[in-house]
Amino acid sequence: NEAEARAGARAALPLFEGGDIPGMVIVAHERGNCSAYNAGWQTAILHFPDFSHLLVIDDDEIADPQWLERMCHAAETIGADIVGGPQMPVFADAAHASWAEHPVFAPPYRQSGRVPALYSSGNLLVGRNVLTAMGPPFLDLKFNFMGGGDSDFLSRAAQAGFVLGWCAEAQVHETVPARRIEADWIRARSLRNGARAALPLFEGGDIPGMVIVAH
Repeated sequence: NEAEARAGARAALPLFEGGDIPGMVIVAHERGNCSAYNAGWQTAILHFPDFSHLLVIDDDEIADPQWLERMCHAAETIGADIVGGPQMPVFADAAHASWAEHPVFAPPYRQSGRVPALYSSGNLLVGRNVLTAMGPPFLDLKFNFMGGGDSDFLSRAAQAGFVLGWCAEAQVHETVPARRIEADWIRARSLRNGARAALPLFEGGDIPGMVIVAH
């Protein structure tokens, strides 16, 4: 998502051009993480008309070797349209490992199966049927710079009747720099997560009031 300098594209392109990795580089011309997701997902629909599941992982994560197989197997056995999985923190400083159980870093579920809600696109399987029904733009662009576009999409998908699942065995490992265990970062992320979780309730009229997210 870097339409001007395209440093990321220049770094990745040789891997594809040299045949080391099959794939493509996608440039999202509108800034914001939701725009980047939308560009990638729409490209998948256009260029891979026969796919059944779209797998999503962040660029600071490394998947377990059996990740892809386990996510797809979970979707089939659970009967889920969307499947989430654990994002296991890998702290830059091993002394910070005790933070792994903090709600900011800990997975929302411990067991595989159907779940009522999912919150992150950092480890996600989305069925093609979901994307076809939800239609582009998949993630609401109002979340481009404040975050929460993924959890909003997942909430809307659940409200539309799609089944959500969790695969505890399909882990990805997320790099956590030391900055992210400082008190102000933890506090800000906790507040943002709470606001993101509450926003659908306010927008749906379940609770009168408003949510203000600082960013």
